Formats: sequence, structure tokens, C-alpha cells
Amino acid sequence: MGTLREIFEATADIAPLQVVEIPPYYAAQIIDVPSARRCLRKCRGHFLVFGAASTRKIANRDFYVLKLRGVVVHTVVREQTSKDLSREMDAVLPQRVRIDCESDIDGFELTSRLFSHGAKFVIATAALLSRDFDLAERLLEDLQTKRKELKSLKAIPGVKALLNKLSDRLADAYLCQSRRMHLEWRLTRREDILDSMKEYAIKLKRLRPKTDASYLALAIWHFVRHRDIASAIREVRTCETLKLNSVDARYSLAFLHAYQGDLRRAEAEYLVAFRASRGHATPFEVEEFMEWLLTSEPDKFQVYYCLGLINMHVKGDVSSAMNDFEKFIVRAEPQGAFADAVARARAHVKKLQEQAAQAVA
Repeated sequence: MGTLREIFEATADIAPLQVVEIPPYYAAQIIDVPSARRCLRKCRGHFLVFGAASTRKIANRDFYVLKLRGVVVHTVVREQTSKDLSREMDAVLPQRVRIDCESDIDGFELTSRLFSHGAKFVIATAALLSRDFDLAERLLEDLQTKRKELKSLKAIPGVKALLNKLSDRLADAYLCQSRRMHLEWRLTRREDILDSMKEYAIKLKRLRPKTDASYLALAIWHFVRHRDIASAIREVRTCETLKLNSVDARYSLAFLHAYQGDLRRAEAEYLVAFRASRGHATPFEVEEFMEWLLTSEPDKFQVYYCLGLINMHVKGDVSSAMNDFEKFIVRAEPQGAFADAVARARAHVKKLQEQAAQAVA
């Protein structure tokens, strides 16, 4: 117990976790998972280790045999998610440990150390489920610094499973943090927040290169912070190179073409995205991003054409689609801009008017 406390106290600057030893009278009443959960509720704890110890003679040598279990508290999640976490906890925590009585001090210290590593992983996972992304990130990064030590002990039950899961769980933490920064930017429009999103996206890409989230986040950073269209397109096209089949990447590429003024290529990309996302709601962020841009750069009125396409093809909102196309025509025609797109917009409006008339009839 002392070693466990020392290990967690040593990382107090990373994660302020307090280790409490349950008094013997109450500890004796913790015999299974339900009683462990009752104890956690009473002491307002988040993670509890319980079990039993006995001595056995194996090959004429005396051994301590420890049977350990862990219980963790997290926010309400789906039953399957809770079961998955329980199985994962069983995998990374050493549940049955033998310690030679002749070297019991070293054996107990090593067991405490290994259990503390497993406990940090479990607590970090529970923190992710509870949306405490900062705590999860700090605990998982601390474990990552101990990867060399863990590799030297991977023959011990639980350590190999921990090593196999660590990088992927840290990637989960970086993904959550990146999305959190993006949401904060959407709420505040403070562009400096996107710098943190970028850093998390870079970390995510290193650990999980075949996910579209990192490339899309970097594309947003290039566009919003610097209007660097070439770099943004390069990040988005990486999703295609890696065959990630990302609908979000299609929407992003279509928007970037439209921003550059190439509405024909933009419409072609949008139509591919519409087909790929059939049956799914259009991400709210797509329209929100366009509306933000029109507020920031009203001269980019070609974006109204894109909004018209989304309302017409995806949402089936005839009134909004016609309104968007009309806004585009009114702004483009006097300038003699986007002649081909203006003609297509007029054709779309005519078709939508016919649909509206048929619906009334």
C-alpha cells in the first residue's frame, strides 16, 4: 500500500489523485464487485482495489498468492461500453499474483508498481468516458514515458495488454482534445484556440495515421488561421490517398474549391459527398462553417451556391434552396461573375419552383 501511495503521490503534479487505505473492519466487508461499488459510493471514491491474500507451497517453496480485483466509477455510458471497460480492466490489472516469500519485499513492490500502472490506465479510460480529457491525457502521457520500463516486464500478466492498448488510448485522448478545441473555437471564434487543436491533431496523426480527424483538423487550421488553401487541400487529399472514404473530406474539398472560385469542381465534389452520405444527416458544422465565412468574407458569395446545393439535394428544403440560389444570382450577375454557375442556379431554381407547384397541386 505504501508503494502505491508513493507512486501516485510522485505524480501529483500530473494528476492530483489521493490514495486512501480502507480500515480493516470495512475492508473485510468488500468481498465482491457490488460490495466494492457500495464502498466507493460511501467514500466518494473513483477507483477501488480489493482482494485476498494467502500462502501456498509451490515446488517446495512458499509463495504469497494475491487475488486482486478493481472497480472504477465513470459517467453513465451504454451497457456494452461499461462491459468493455470491465474486460479491459481485467486485462491490464494483474489479478492473480505469486510472490516468493523469500523475496517478498521486492515482489510486493514490483506488484504495487505494476498495479499502479494498470490503475492509471483504467482511471484515464474512465476519465475519457467522463469527459475529463485533461486528466486522461496527463495519466496516459505519464504511462507513455514509462514504456521502456513496461517493455522490460511485458512477460508479466497485464503488462503486455497495457502496452498493446496504451498508444491507441492516448490517440483517443488526443482526438477528444482536438475535437474539444474545435468546439471551443466554434463557440468563441477565437482563432488562437485552433493552435491547440493543431498540436493535438499532429500528435494524433503520429499515433493513428489512418484517421481522417487529424487531417481535417489541420486543414481547418491552415484555412482559418492563414487562408492557406494549398496546404488545406493537401491535408484533405491525404484522406483520399489513404483510402479513408471520408465524407467529411469530400465536403471539405468541395468547399475549398468553391472558395477558390471553381464552382464546377466544387459541385462535382458535393454530388459525390451527397451520394456517400445518403441516409445520414448533413453535419451541422458544414452549414455553420459556411455561414461563418459569409459573415467574415461577404465577398465570397459563391458559398450561397453551395448552401443551395445542400438544401436542394440533402435536406430537401425547397424554400431555403431557392433563397440561397437567388442570393448567389443577385450578387454574381451584376459583376458578370460565375456565368456558368449562374445559369445552373437559374435552372435549379426553375426546377425547384416546378416541384413546389406540383406539391401544392
